[in-house]
Amino acid sequence: VYTWPIEPGSGEGAPVVDGDPASAESADYAAAKRGGELAVQEEFDGDVAIARAGLILGPYELVGRLPFWLRRIAAGGRVPAPGPHDRPLQYVDGRDIADWVLGSRPVGTFNTVSEQGHTTIGALLDEVRTVTQSDAELVWLETGREG
Repeated sequence: VYTWPIEPGSGEGAPVVDGDPASAESADYAAAKRGGELAVQEEFDGDVAIARAGLILGPYELVGRLPFWLRRIAAGGRVPAPGPHDRPLQYVDGRDIADWVLGSRPVGTFNTVSEQGHTTIGALLDEVRTVTQSDAELVWLETGREG
């Protein structure tokens, strides 16, 4: 829901995109998410939890981020890897979000991502290599953008 580019270290108060709570569809993913937030706040009079998840991993992850890496690295060979190796990640497991929301019943708006500095793309892909017992060679590519 945040306007792009997002300033590093920004919190829940960072600028958001415009959204329409009455819209059933939007080609703009961020605007659709923001519209959904606004609709929930209107319907439930603001006494809600808005859990702004970043990249979600875990069972039944339909986008296929982690399954892609598991399959690709398991296949071996040279694997292009989005560098640099120490680029921070803030993935979150969907089960952790569910446990937190159901267990604590928070009210308000919360970024639900892992802690800054929790891991890096290098640590993730190195671990994928380990668990798949692969001899894949990770070839680190610079992304050409900050953050």
